Amino acid sequence: MATADLYPRITLGASASYQTLDSRSLGSWDSHLWQVGPSLSLPIFDRGRRRATVELKRMDQQVAAVAWQQAVLNAWQEVDDALNDQAAERQRNQYLRTREAASREQLTFARTRAANGLVSGIDVLQAELRWRQTQDALVQSDSSLETSLVRLFKAVGCGCRRKGVPQRRRPLAEMGLRQDIKERISVRTSCRRRGLY
Repeated sequence: MATADLYPRITLGASASYQTLDSRSLGSWDSHLWQVGPSLSLPIFDRGRRRATVELKRMDQQVAAVAWQQAVLNAWQEVDDALNDQAAERQRNQYLRTREAASREQLTFARTRAANGLVSGIDVLQAELRWRQTQDALVQSDSSLETSLVRLFKAVGCGCRRKGVPQRRRPLAEMGLRQDIKERISVRTSCRRRGLY
């Protein structure tokens, strides 16, 4: 129901027809019927219902706008969280790679010292245990890094495909992932400045 339905409506109408009892007089002017006249519609008794309907439609539009805005903000939050997770896991992975290289060096050093009789075999086993634990943490970090990349792809909408439709693998630069992320971040930053986020 439109807002225009709250006000009186005047319409002009016209009609033409034939009326006769005998088919022979169908062509005469006496069988022609003409009708022309206005029609007036006044919303006197149901004006309150019409106003309530218009107000309800306006509220529905506002609810839809808020729901859309919330969906957009949730999408931005997902992208932001995925980017933060990716950066944190990448930093942790670099630290673990450095630590793994250092523990491998310590193991080599402990083996050399044990071969020369300077330390016992227990020291070598402890160094090997530390190296294995660091390797295990690095493997888990690699897995978490790949998982965070999948979450980032999901958040920005990359890599989606329909069932039964083959999709070739494309490099990130070809997909425009970096540009897409930069655009989303710039839009999010402008939303923050305006107080929308």
